[in-house]
Amino acid sequence: MPSIRIDTSHLTFQQFAISDPPAPPRTAAGSPPCHLPDIPSGATGNPVLIQSSFGTRGNFEVLAPTRGGMAHPFPNNDDPALPWSVPVAIDVKGDTIEAISMIQGNFGPPGHEGPGNFEVIARIGNRLAHFSRDSEPPFTWHGSNFLTVVDALGGQ
Repeated sequence: MPSIRIDTSHLTFQQFAISDPPAPPRTAAGSPPCHLPDIPSGATGNPVLIQSSFGTRGNFEVLAPTRGGMAHPFPNNDDPALPWSVPVAIDVKGDTIEAISMIQGNFGPPGHEGPGNFEVIARIGNRLAHFSRDSEPPFTWHGSNFLTVVDALGGQ
């Protein structure tokens, strides 16, 4: 069997005593990282993250699929402590959402001047559903409106 020789002359090692406390983690800007809140019913798939136009700096908006719905936590990016909201639960009548996608569009109530609605497409089983969230208080979620998908041959 051939032997392999590894040249370690260019490596350096540093020892740390177990009593040395680890340095607290920092973000690139030097502030402590923010931690996502727990999703109460547990995430069942990959979450989606966008930066919205809410607030001065734009909030991070997370949408996570859960058993029976979705959860929507977000931080207040204008607050230096970056506090996260309690996740808003979006009920989908017991269905399990397997995949989601979200954007912030420019739709809103007639004559609105602020940020647009959130638009979401979710895969529930073999169906696609559309959800939206109003861009003005009380920020109501609407859906599920199931889409009819027509294949290239004209069938459904």
